[in-house]
Amino acid sequence: MASPASSESDESVMFFRDVSLGPHETRLRFRLIHFWEAQNPVKKTLIGLEMLLIDEQGTVIQGFIPPGRIKKYLPEMKRGSVYELINFYGSKNKPMYRVADHIATVSFAWNSELSVLHDIPIPFDEDRFRMHSYEDFEANCDLKGDLYDVLGHMKLVDGQALTERPTIDEAKLATTRHIMVHVQSHEGPVMKLYLWDQAATDFCKKFKSYENTPTVLLVTAVNTKRLGGNLALSSMSPTRVSAEVVTKRETMTISDIFSYMTLESAKDAFFECTATIDDVVHGSAWYYIACTGCHSKATKGANSLICTNPRCVKDTTAGVAQYRAKISVYDSSEQGFFVLLGDAGFQLTGRHASELVSSYFEANKDKGPDHEVPVPEALISIVGQTHKFCVKVTDHNFSGNTRAITVTKILPPETSSPTKGSVDNAIAATSMEAVQTGSEVCGPSKSRGDSADEESKRTFDSVDPEKVKRARRNCSRHEVVPTCGRPLGLSSLSFEKKTGDLYICDGYLGVMKVGPEGGLAELVVDQAEGRKVMFANPMDIDEEDDVFYFNDSSDKDVFYVIVNGERPGRVIRYNKKTKEAKVVMDNLSPKAGTHDIFAKVPGYPDNIRLTPTGDFWIGIHCKKNLLGRLVVNNQWLGKLVEKTVKLELLIGLVNGFKLHGVAVKISGETGEI
Repeated sequence: MASPASSESDESVMFFRDVSLGPHETRLRFRLIHFWEAQNPVKKTLIGLEMLLIDEQGTVIQGFIPPGRIKKYLPEMKRGSVYELINFYGSKNKPMYRVADHIATVSFAWNSELSVLHDIPIPFDEDRFRMHSYEDFEANCDLKGDLYDVLGHMKLVDGQALTERPTIDEAKLATTRHIMVHVQSHEGPVMKLYLWDQAATDFCKKFKSYENTPTVLLVTAVNTKRLGGNLALSSMSPTRVSAEVVTKRETMTISDIFSYMTLESAKDAFFECTATIDDVVHGSAWYYIACTGCHSKATKGANSLICTNPRCVKDTTAGVAQYRAKISVYDSSEQGFFVLLGDAGFQLTGRHASELVSSYFEANKDKGPDHEVPVPEALISIVGQTHKFCVKVTDHNFSGNTRAITVTKILPPETSSPTKGSVDNAIAATSMEAVQTGSEVCGPSKSRGDSADEESKRTFDSVDPEKVKRARRNCSRHEVVPTCGRPLGLSSLSFEKKTGDLYICDGYLGVMKVGPEGGLAELVVDQAEGRKVMFANPMDIDEEDDVFYFNDSSDKDVFYVIVNGERPGRVIRYNKKTKEAKVVMDNLSPKAGTHDIFAKVPGYPDNIRLTPTGDFWIGIHCKKNLLGRLVVNNQWLGKLVEKTVKLELLIGLVNGFKLHGVAVKISGETGEI
């Protein structure tokens, strides 16, 4: 059988991703993560030896050795070792109690040859985990299907809180054969976790081996059951337990870092955080003049620059520009502001701040030395990039003066799937060890973070994160559109020529505005004459009178308006000088509810544009269907639907549960499509 060849070897090696059902006369290379005996619980007989394997591409697959062949291979088997297997059979992965997603299982055949590989130059991940949300556990409950891994903070151990170190009764454990731990995964509810037999023994040994009380628990291959109406997790034969006080730096979301900053016990700490750069904050200096010796801020003296660091040996300094750029960032949990210092700015732009400042003054010789250099293109170009940041929180954050977080380094990216190393970071406990080791791993940048924090807090006090906060997680789903927003009515008419501002009619948030330098949209108007703007649509700007007009198509979700026959639309005039919104037309027009047919289109129209040739472009939201026509054309039925049918189902009824969006061009003379 032909097999894909690894670039690392001249000999044919098959990767796990290419393993199919049936016999294979080829080579596999893998790390043995774990192995365990599979028993028939009824007959109390040995079924075989099951394994969890990972190859050099990070793909995990299940392995199996029949009972009659175990003695042949078991002496050479050691968890964590790397092996080569020649000849095997790809059997179908069992549907019950699966520990890997692959459709196949690597089964040792009569002619299989297993050998240990030593000093192999190819890197193999030590482990890979299948982390899932509380919702996934619930969906998998009592199905006897996949065995997922759970990671979370321990709340109770055998009924005892962790405020004082729990005492585990080993005599009781020997009798009951299990121990119960209350565990809470990230942002989920507390769950009962039952550890049985070997898993309970392993947990007891690991828990007692630590000088400090472990707070974080990683358990693999747990089965989900409903006990007493509540979701519970139970260990199985392939379960592995890791209860740890982790001393590596923590990987946190922006929301987690903000939560840490509010703790009474919070101290200076370093964390890792993966986030996307949303904007470079304008209106404040992106650099500062630093001492050439210690990189603390330098201030103007009578005849020279003076270092503000009392410990610095330089009384006077020539001064050098260093990064202190404020950026807006977000991840799936929160929006926030980071401050780029020294090396972090260079790592993102590839250019030193001093080089950028010098280049600007060389190109603008008419500018004096006190002139503030605008944000350079090198910084603007980082918008949209996603990076893993090493960040530092300090006293300025704990006091509530600022939520701006200092970036000390940009860390290299890692694979998206959780490996053992990344999970070690993710399960870090909030202990003093984590804080101390974090400072050693991330380390300070060459710029003085404290001075940058002090300077930056004044700038960020004026920025309200809640004004620009937008949830970006799963924004493609309709149920979160009210949070994420839905831009409508964008055209050339939305630009104000004299300012370069772009106005956006958002179907849920109101009218928004983005400046010529980009960035997050700011709210302009979301209500008029006491009624909230519920579905802002096309607009036009009158630059002479400094006003703009826009439509508010509905005072409720537009899909309900489509079916109930109401005509609540209005035209609103907004004065940008007085910031007053006035309704100039209500209920559409004196002909509200009437219509003249100009052209028949194959669906429900949404927006229309006149072309220079007198034709029209029309957006079609979806095709018409029999059920949709029935609801739309019968007002009494539409009102009943509005009261009894959920929005998601209503959308499906209107569009036939399919996506049909299309644009059509209609002749302005004949009405033909």
